[in-house]
Amino acid sequence: MTRVANRSFTAEFEILLARTWETQLNVLNRRYLRKTREAIATIREFYTFKKRMPSKINYKFQKYRAGYLASFGQRHAYLPYYQLRDISNNFSSLIPKPTQGELTLTLIGGAAAVETFGILYFFNERTQAIRKLNIINIEKIVEWDEVRSLYINTLIKDFFRKVNIREFPVRVDLRTQCAISFAEFHEEILNTDILMCYNVLNENEVKDQQRIIDNLRYILLLNRKPMLVLLMEPAPSKSIVRVRPFKKYLALICRILQDGIKTYVLDSNPLKIEFEPDDTEGLNRKLFERLPGETYNPIFYSDIKRIAFAAVKKPEEPLSKDAVFSQLKEMRDRQKGHFVRRRNVPQQTNFWS
Repeated sequence: MTRVANRSFTAEFEILLARTWETQLNVLNRRYLRKTREAIATIREFYTFKKRMPSKINYKFQKYRAGYLASFGQRHAYLPYYQLRDISNNFSSLIPKPTQGELTLTLIGGAAAVETFGILYFFNERTQAIRKLNIINIEKIVEWDEVRSLYINTLIKDFFRKVNIREFPVRVDLRTQCAISFAEFHEEILNTDILMCYNVLNENEVKDQQRIIDNLRYILLLNRKPMLVLLMEPAPSKSIVRVRPFKKYLALICRILQDGIKTYVLDSNPLKIEFEPDDTEGLNRKLFERLPGETYNPIFYSDIKRIAFAAVKKPEEPLSKDAVFSQLKEMRDRQKGHFVRRRNVPQQTNFWS
């Protein structure tokens, strides 16, 4: 059964942060703690204070990877759990059920794939629903690979020890044509149960939005099974404008389950993020408590405001045989001589195999 306690998760998350600096340390010593706090301040310039576009961040630098994880990692790990819980309150029957314990997640812009924690926690909170998780991780930055491998093979597998995780890394930039790269993972993408797009549309320039949406459409139109689409983006008006075209497209082909702006407060069980008021060595206190002489003050957040959108897309229904024969007849009548009439068509013929 799942072993989850906030203190243990936070402690293991500190290992991930320490190793992001490519050190073998399991804690942030004074040097790396200072570097991480500086990295948080830099990342907040991009995201919180909107001084620069997030798409300009070069995650090839350790500083930016560590700053991103320290700023958002814990909250993003928990977000899918709370979004799925909200949806299940009204549409529990539309949430994909693992097939013989197997579920396939396609994660757009996955980076360190911290969101897999929330997915596994939701499905395995009460029973061992997921025994095998396939992650199709679509990410352009190869430097995230080592951090993601550490996260999945240590923290995730420590909490969900009975889950077999297989990763299919798709190395593409969604701002370019990705169909050829997607084709290499055609069979895996066909079997996607959940398509997760978190913090992707907001992080790119408006001029790149249509190409990104075209690549997402490619995935959506391939689906073989009912697919749950989870979308989350920051809530400022600039984000709403960037998200709207994709939401409008989804409304044409999906059933909308959730559409709104929601603040997720992560200060209560079963998952919570605390400032550890009685623990001076707690990770969040070390990262976000103001130190004497510092010119900046990393702010601790136990909540996160997001555009929350969810929809479910069912596979296209195949035409009935009567409809197929009707279309063939019309074509034969228009182009006589090009079609030979078949008098005896076996009942078991499958035109879509």
